[in-house]
Amino acid sequence: MTKEFEAFPFKPYPIQIDFMQACYSACENSNVAVLESPTGTGKSLSLLVGCLTWLRDEAIRSKEVTLDRIREQLLANKGNKPAWVIEHTIKLKREDLENELRLMDERLAAVKEKEASLRKPTKDISSRKKLKIDYDDADNDDEFLPDDNKQNDENDDINADAKAMLEQ
Repeated sequence: MTKEFEAFPFKPYPIQIDFMQACYSACENSNVAVLESPTGTGKSLSLLVGCLTWLRDEAIRSKEVTLDRIREQLLANKGNKPAWVIEHTIKLKREDLENELRLMDERLAAVKEKEASLRKPTKDISSRKKLKIDYDDADNDDEFLPDDNKQNDENDDINADAKAMLEQ
């Protein structure tokens, strides 16, 4: 099966095409797949594109199956309804399903547009002002030195009762 994966953002390598086809095939056949590929070969993107392409195709197939099922139900329960009423009902259902797909495409386009805007640099980094830090400023170092007047006893952190017990 040679499946086209138009959603892939650039020309995929053969290993990525194989990965996407294996993923698509597993979804199509309701199988569990264990897919592996070397580091840096685009597994995450290939997995996403393969699965999402299958979901898109499944939505289109589902629409057609739904319309066929509705047509069969309407024809089976025809009663005294004229043919034009049945066809009009099918047309309305088709339009509803097409609107759902159109809305999904619009949401996808909005996400792609937002992603593209996030990828663009917002400001030129080279025009930023650079901060000058004076590392030779020794005046502030004194606050980090230990106090000279404090007795340097190894038992300073122990409470008075524990100190008395240790002195015995």
